[in-house]
Amino acid sequence: MGNRAAARLGQHSLRVESTEGPWLFNDAPREMRVYGVDKIPEVIETLCLEAAETTEMVWQKTQEIREFTNAITPLEILKKPHETVLLSDLMRGKKGGK
Repeated sequence: MGNRAAARLGQHSLRVESTEGPWLFNDAPREMRVYGVDKIPEVIETLCLEAAETTEMVWQKTQEIREFTNAITPLEILKKPHETVLLSDLMRGKKGGK
């Protein structure tokens, strides 16, 4: 069989048949999954905290982009005349509106 490898999980030392590691949870040897299941709540808590931090960062970036857009929108209006183009006109091949 493959090389015998000692795996440490918390304070437990396991002897498992292994050729490679680490594994996805479902692919890990059964004995490691049994010991690892106690860590699942900790993993979920960490993922929740990271998701909250990412959400906050995205919200802040969205606010920055809105402020930037609000600052340049008046410049775009001054740069060229505003045109209204109806969807029905576009479908008929007309390029401009009023």
